[in-house]
Amino acid sequence: MSQSDHIPVVLLAGDASIVAVKQRLEEKGLRVVLVNEENVLTEVRRASEISAAQATPQQPEARTDEPFFEHLFHHSPVAVVMVDETDRVRKCNAEFTRLFGYESSDAEGQLVNDLIVPAQMSEDGSELSRQVLTGNRAYRETVRRRKDGALIDVAITGAPLAVQGRRYAFAIYQDITARRLAERARQRLERFVRGVLNALPDSIAVLDETGTILMVNESCQRFARDNGLAWPDYGVGRNYLTESGGRTDSATEATRGIGRVVAGEQQHLSLEYPCHSASEQRWFLMRASRFATEDGPRTVVIHTNITERKQAEQQISELLGEKELLLRETHHRVKNNLGVIRGLLALEGEPQEGTSSSTILQDAASRVGTMMTLYDRLYRSGEYRDMSLRDYLPSLVAEIMRQFESASSVETVLRIDDVVLGAKTLSPLGIMITEMITNSMKHAFTAVDAPRIELVMQTDGAVTTLTYADNGVGLPDSVSATAPESFGLRLIHLLADQIGASLRVHGDAGTSYTITLPNGRPRGDRDLKAGSTGPACLVPRANTGYAELGPKDGPGGDV
Repeated sequence: MSQSDHIPVVLLAGDASIVAVKQRLEEKGLRVVLVNEENVLTEVRRASEISAAQATPQQPEARTDEPFFEHLFHHSPVAVVMVDETDRVRKCNAEFTRLFGYESSDAEGQLVNDLIVPAQMSEDGSELSRQVLTGNRAYRETVRRRKDGALIDVAITGAPLAVQGRRYAFAIYQDITARRLAERARQRLERFVRGVLNALPDSIAVLDETGTILMVNESCQRFARDNGLAWPDYGVGRNYLTESGGRTDSATEATRGIGRVVAGEQQHLSLEYPCHSASEQRWFLMRASRFATEDGPRTVVIHTNITERKQAEQQISELLGEKELLLRETHHRVKNNLGVIRGLLALEGEPQEGTSSSTILQDAASRVGTMMTLYDRLYRSGEYRDMSLRDYLPSLVAEIMRQFESASSVETVLRIDDVVLGAKTLSPLGIMITEMITNSMKHAFTAVDAPRIELVMQTDGAVTTLTYADNGVGLPDSVSATAPESFGLRLIHLLADQIGASLRVHGDAGTSYTITLPNGRPRGDRDLKAGSTGPACLVPRANTGYAELGPKDGPGGDV
């Protein structure tokens, strides 16, 4: 067997003509190796090394194989170049000239770096050549320049080659522009998706098929920082299902639900849960959904802060409850006020010597108007239950005074503290003041040159005191301040008793009234609870003094 029998002939597989060549060579007794793109460099180098080691001055048969090597070299589907120790191109194949735009005659003899390496990467190109020429293999993905100046992405595989004692560098260039474009597109898409996830206010985590955290967005990281969660890398690489469950019943329920989604037992999960901190109450909506990827199933877990919505729902629920209570209370007030009107008309219906029916009806209308003024002010204030005396009494006094033609000649002095009382107290208090002013205007100023009315409302924290005084003729001797028979004084006594106030009346130098009301909720001013008819309402009964109408006759509570 000749020495050439030990040297394999390397042919690139895939071409029908190559198969025919292989058959002819094998008929001559040669060993033929078919290779693909991946191992062509290795086989060519191995054949070259064997050839160099066994070469002798008389090898005529070895030279007969050279056309086949030339064919293999020049028709390889990948760009191949061989450079010598000075880094100059000795041979390049057709694919090399096509890829970089040079003719073989233009390239051979030129420094390979001058041909295809961009100026800013010359040092990198020289280092690659030195590495291979000193006997080392190399692989690098980089950028090279075409003859027209265009840059292309290439993968370079380089290996040293020794032929007849001389060293060469054998390099294969593969155009990876399409792959790089796809990678850059994928990277842009990943950056876009991550940017979208990071822009969302919801906390988002992506889990693999075992529940391990693959990524979390910035909102999730921020929540971890703000709440003292000490996971490194914000939990990436840790198992979500084993780390998050068991702290509370809600956490356990959520973790079990996510586990079912991760396992594929259900596609989606939605759950609202509380997550209160030491400083605030918080609620979250947790949603989990399973989706498929090329790398296997994934689960996205989203936590949305719904605290504002929950608080709004609670507020709406409270407002609805308060609305229902207000409606109940409104019905009671209307019914009670109608009862008061009935009682007032019944009292006014008693025979009163020297008083016309028209006057009686006007007085009754004045008292009803007092209640109207109160509820109009409550309605306008938007509070419906409470009101400051400073807002209520001036308008009430002005409304009463407008009923008298002589009002312009009467000086009215008001000094009122900012005291807030409930409607159940303000209504009887307003009727009492109506009676006081009406009595003064009708009876006090018959022989007074500079009539004057003074109304003072003060509080010292424990009690609120109303002082009313006029500079009129005072009470007649026939009228008792403690056991009055007149309708107005009887009504004032009755109403003071109803709201739990003490009353003192003086009639010597003008007429004065001092009403002392304990601060806080007085009797008859308690909040009306659902299902309650309220306290009894005292109303005067004609001829017989006072009578008590309990819940059977009317719900009471207002005057």
